[in-house]
Amino acid sequence: MEQENKAESMRRWRKEQKEKKNAIKKAHYEKNRKKLIQKAMERKQQKGQKAVASRACARSQKITEGGNGKSTTRVRKFRQNKAEKEEKTKAQSRERSKRYRAKKKAAEMIIETEETLPVETVGVFKSRMAKKRAVDKTRKALPATPSKKVEVVEKLVLSPQTRRSLEKKGLVTSPEEEKEMEALRAITSDLTSGIRHLKRNKRNEGRAAFGAIKSLAFGERVKEKRLTSTVSKLVSLDRRSVSQGIKRRFEVLKGDEPSWLLTKRKPRVDSLSEEVKNSVCLYWTFEASRPTGDKKDIIRKRIGPKQYIEHPKHVLEQTQREVYFNFRAANRDVKFLRGNLRA
Repeated sequence: MEQENKAESMRRWRKEQKEKKNAIKKAHYEKNRKKLIQKAMERKQQKGQKAVASRACARSQKITEGGNGKSTTRVRKFRQNKAEKEEKTKAQSRERSKRYRAKKKAAEMIIETEETLPVETVGVFKSRMAKKRAVDKTRKALPATPSKKVEVVEKLVLSPQTRRSLEKKGLVTSPEEEKEMEALRAITSDLTSGIRHLKRNKRNEGRAAFGAIKSLAFGERVKEKRLTSTVSKLVSLDRRSVSQGIKRRFEVLKGDEPSWLLTKRKPRVDSLSEEVKNSVCLYWTFEASRPTGDKKDIIRKRIGPKQYIEHPKHVLEQTQREVYFNFRAANRDVKFLRGNLRA
């Protein structure tokens, strides 16, 4: 009962307080009625003016953007920046679409290659989770010791049916492939020993054989498969030498080079031709000089192992300058320097 009386008295007190506040507000309004109405009108007018100004500003922006001859420098700059942004956005969208098309094409190619696989390799397990469960089950069944595990796996792999399946997937090599690998290793070792022997041979025959064996051994397949570095390590050559052999092979097969053998060195750009050299030699021998007449005056030159050429020693009857100008006067079509005559 006491609690109910307290609650009732609290509600009554709150109601009285509210009535007092309302009476005070009403008395204040009656006393200052004109001032309050005037303030409300002023606030309403200010709001209306602001709305009119905002609408006018928006209308002026539309007019200047439309381009009626009243655009300023800032508007032109704004338009330029907007056009640049649009162009950049278009370029980015084109690049994204290009990447998407390339990705889609690659995915289609992968799907096509998967469709061409044998039927045995597709759909063995319903899902990857089923495959994982089978692998985990097999792993638990295998012995824990590595040596025993190897013995069990080896026994399983040696099964004919399992071995054939693994050979189709490329996980195990067949006996024929093993023989081919042994033959290739033997050929590579023999080729390497021959190249090492020819590299140290500085004779013309050795150099020619070295160039021929490089051209015959390395071809376009090595270049296509990007195996130049691997092949160079196998045969103890540098990459540049292997690339030169590939290039020469291509030139010979195309018909630009007459032979596999390098019989002559590559001439310099400013070197004399063989015809000019022969004409100079003949003029020097028969017109510009004469033999001494002594049988012991003989020049001997070695051209190979136990091979020599000999000719009698000659003496100039005029200076080298006179010989040069006389030869130039007699052969006006031939062009060469005085130093070439001295050489």
